[in-house]
Amino acid sequence: MKGRYGRVYLVKDSLGHQYALKLLVREKFDTQDLYNREFEALRAYVPISREHPSLVTVHHLGGSPESPFYYYVMDLADNAASDPGLYVADTLRGRIDQRSAGLPVAEVQGFSIGLARVLEFLHNRNLLHRDVKPDNVLFIEGKPVLGDPGLVRDIEEAGSIAGTSGYLAPEGSNDA
Repeated sequence: MKGRYGRVYLVKDSLGHQYALKLLVREKFDTQDLYNREFEALRAYVPISREHPSLVTVHHLGGSPESPFYYYVMDLADNAASDPGLYVADTLRGRIDQRSAGLPVAEVQGFSIGLARVLEFLHNRNLLHRDVKPDNVLFIEGKPVLGDPGLVRDIEEAGSIAGTSGYLAPEGSNDA
C-alpha cells in the first residue's frame, strides 16, 4: 500500500508471524523538519502503543532522522479479502463501503466508545492524532484500533495543519 510519504509492506518474521512494515523516505517529505517531526512522534508513540488496546502496537522503530529512510513494524490489520491469497486491510472505511445500508447502530456505538477512550488516553498524555478518519481505524483480531501513528503529535507543538480534508476539526488539527 502506498501513502504520501512511503509504503506499507506485509512482512513475516523468522517465526512466521505477519506484521505491517511502513517505510518512510526522506525525499517524499516536503521538508527535513517534517521528516524529523514524524520520526520524533513515532519515538514518543512506540512505548505508549503497548499501553492501550485501541492503539496499533508498534514493535520496532528503525533508522534515524539522519538516514535517507526510517521504518516501523506494527501489528497487521485483519485480512478483509475474500481470497485468502490476497491481503486487504480490514478498516472502518472498507466496512462502510461494503454495506450500502450503513453499519448497524449497536456496532458503531460499540467501537465509537473505544475510539473515544483512546483519544482521551492520548489527550491525557498531551498527544493528539491529527488524522482520525475511517481509513485509519483498523480492525485487529476483530477489535477497532487507531492506526497511522506517524500523525500523533504533542498537543503543544505548533505546526502546520495536518490531516485529511473533510475530517479536520473546525478549530484545526492542533487542538484536542
